[in-house]
Amino acid sequence: MPQIEPLYNKYVMHIELLRNENILTETNNDYICPICLRKFSKEQISSLSLEDAPQDSLGGHKIAITCKDCNNSCGHIIDIHLVNFLKRLDEIDFVEGSTRRIEIPDNGRKINAMLEVGNNKELKVILPQKINNPQWLQEHINNIKEGNIIDIKNQRVDIDMKKVSTAILKNAYIILFSHFGYSFLLDKHYDRIREQIKNPSRYIVPDLWTKQPINMQNGIYLSNDNRHRGFFIIYTCQYKTARKHHFCCFIPTPLMPYEFAYHFFDEYQPNTPMYMQTLNGDFFTNEKNIKALNKWVYSWDMKLKY
Repeated sequence: MPQIEPLYNKYVMHIELLRNENILTETNNDYICPICLRKFSKEQISSLSLEDAPQDSLGGHKIAITCKDCNNSCGHIIDIHLVNFLKRLDEIDFVEGSTRRIEIPDNGRKINAMLEVGNNKELKVILPQKINNPQWLQEHINNIKEGNIIDIKNQRVDIDMKKVSTAILKNAYIILFSHFGYSFLLDKHYDRIREQIKNPSRYIVPDLWTKQPINMQNGIYLSNDNRHRGFFIIYTCQYKTARKHHFCCFIPTPLMPYEFAYHFFDEYQPNTPMYMQTLNGDFFTNEKNIKALNKWVYSWDMKLKY
């Protein structure tokens, strides 16, 4: 497990470099939470925590730092909806290895159970005593006969699709931050993303993501096409089963309004080619890379070279 202090020092040195290059006007080297933008000195490092993107339960890794308040609120308010969303997709398709809570109607009573999907979609019903009335459960078991048809009902799972979208956006934003740091993400243009993360039920940023099959490796890509000038973040989530869920989220440059980008993607036709290029290199300590990146972010029709 990575330690927080080396990562903290990496970002603080990055801030100092950006300040020396007149990219940032910060007066000190305090760490800035990428979500709430509060500052934290080295003495306040205990108020910070490592951030997973995507979350650890979906196969993610600790790649950045946020304050504990933002980390905890995202986990309880946003991330759980993405977990439930992917869990429900696995359930709908009866993916091997998936499990779900179910209810079995029984003469006006309700028996709580678990349904497991095994090899060749073989189904197994488990009747735990601790989540049932013991007397009702025993009577239900005694009445089961070979060849009986059992009615089952999925238990309700809390899924708010706007919070799902916010979780997908938050993961992409943190991945972008882990790769580029503060070089351009402190621009006020991204305040809307930060507000969306802090207010996940509101419609602050349109949904700029897809779960359609993407024949590209995980990573950050960019396009010089001014209709979608920005960053494509592709990453994978996996919930307990062998099935992988691929997401592609678009985060525009400060020159492109979110609604313009949404309008383009809303009219985008399947199988229409979209040309993207990979973006590799050190954008924390390499001054040449940082300057080239910022020049590309704040300009049109220019290729990024470093």
